[in-house]
Amino acid sequence: MRAGASAYVSKSNDLQHLHKAVQAVMAGYSYFAKLPSSSVSLNSLQRSEKDLIDKLSDRELTIFQYLARGMSNKAIAEIMNLSHKTVSTYKTRTIEKLNVESPVHLRDFALRNHLI
Repeated sequence: MRAGASAYVSKSNDLQHLHKAVQAVMAGYSYFAKLPSSSVSLNSLQRSEKDLIDKLSDRELTIFQYLARGMSNKAIAEIMNLSHKTVSTYKTRTIEKLNVESPVHLRDFALRNHLI
């Protein structure tokens, strides 16, 4: 993961995991199938952050990724055909759900969790 992998599926995983991994990567997400406990494990910070990310809705996650890439609310609104106020609302919710101090910390959070 540290080398920049966007997905990982073990040979022992079902073919369904490979299909899901390809779809996730093509949509701009990462995918790491569950590994046996003797394999790579996430540290407690990564696990708790992953749990927080899992609580985001699809739209919140998308807006989070745009924000982490440095895009403005107005630019995101244009891309997603939303009001900039709606984007602002999603931004506020995302910051609260991820327990970050400010929008500035979203980028670090996203980089740490391989979301951008």
